[in-house]
Order: sequence, then C-alpha cells, then structure tokens
Amino acid sequence: MGNYIRDAVERVAWTAVAAGFSALGVYVSNLPTEWIPVGTVIFTTVKVLIAKKVGNPDNASMLKE
Repeated sequence: MGNYIRDAVERVAWTAVAAGFSALGVYVSNLPTEWIPVGTVIFTTVKVLIAKKVGNPDNASMLKE
C-alpha cells in the first residue's frame, strides 16, 4: 500500500476513534453535545504526543516507515 493511502486510512481511523471516545465521554458524563469537538481535540493532542515517541517522530504518525 502506498504511503498516501496508508496515511489517509490512519488519519480517518484515528479521527473516528477520537470522535467516538469523545461522544462516549460526553454521553457518560452528561455534558452538552457541544463538548464533543473539545474532547476530540484533547484526544488528538494526546495521540500526537504519544505518536512522537511510538511512531514516526517526523510526522506524528503512529505507523513507522
């Protein structure tokens, strides 16, 4: 699989995971739905920080080259 396709699939998958966890967190904590984007940003920020150590440090990908 080419780098472009692999990167696109990874980004879409992580976006879906971030949105899902954010929606679940908002539902469980009874917050208004306006908090879902905030949770998504927080989840994505944590993912990027972890990816710098685990994956490719040059592009914040969880996948190594």
